[in-house]
Amino acid sequence: MGWEVRVFYPLTDESFDLWQHLGLGEDMADLDPEVRTDVYFHIGDKKAGLKIRGANKLELKLMRSATDNHKVEEWDKCIEARVESGMKGSHVSAGEVGIMLQKQKEIAGVKDIIGRLEAFKGMPIPRIKIDKQRKQDDISTGKCIDSSKHGSCHVTAEQTDMTVSLVHSTPDGKEVLVAPLGMFRSVCLERHDHHHSMEALMEVLHEKIGTPCWWMGYPEFVDLLFETTIASKKEDKDKQGALPSSSASPSSTTIASNTPS
Repeated sequence: MGWEVRVFYPLTDESFDLWQHLGLGEDMADLDPEVRTDVYFHIGDKKAGLKIRGANKLELKLMRSATDNHKVEEWDKCIEARVESGMKGSHVSAGEVGIMLQKQKEIAGVKDIIGRLEAFKGMPIPRIKIDKQRKQDDISTGKCIDSSKHGSCHVTAEQTDMTVSLVHSTPDGKEVLVAPLGMFRSVCLERHDHHHSMEALMEVLHEKIGTPCWWMGYPEFVDLLFETTIASKKEDKDKQGALPSSSASPSSTTIASNTPS
């Protein structure tokens, strides 16, 4: 288990850079990022992160606890298993994921996830595909805040740049792009136990980042992306229905301008 505080924001050339802010820009520029693709299943539970990590690892994280304001959350990586031979990597079906989870159904919370997957039998699970480039470093929270007021601790700081898209998988295992969702950046502070200075430091970073900026974990971010995309597509469809057939279709709205800061 571990505690984390995380934010997401749109990635542009002018976006806030954690390493520059911490005075580590030159050192981190020489560090090669971890590059991988994660595919998150949208199962409608903001306290459960179910994904295929890389190309062949099923991972389930469950939120076990949180601060009263839910800004710092405790996550338990309760299942980490290789996708079994014969399955189609990130294109595994709801039934195949359910079979893998059944083997560890006695873990607290896993039965609830199996139940959510059963609703998708015969249908593709909505998926958010995230191509990530991640860098991490150990820092002291006292570097940027008043440690006499908030205390100080060591945390793992992470900055991840990501290209995000909504996809689904066909029965024969082919990935189909539903909609590109844009580029985002995530900043996260992680630690094995909770310390007040984690939130205090993220408050400082949050103010520097500006808006839009969403303070949440990956499952809630995935839910936000999916629901905003569906709402935007419905809005576009409604507008198209009201237009004469000779009129051009309106352009789709970006996630950043459609979601609250």
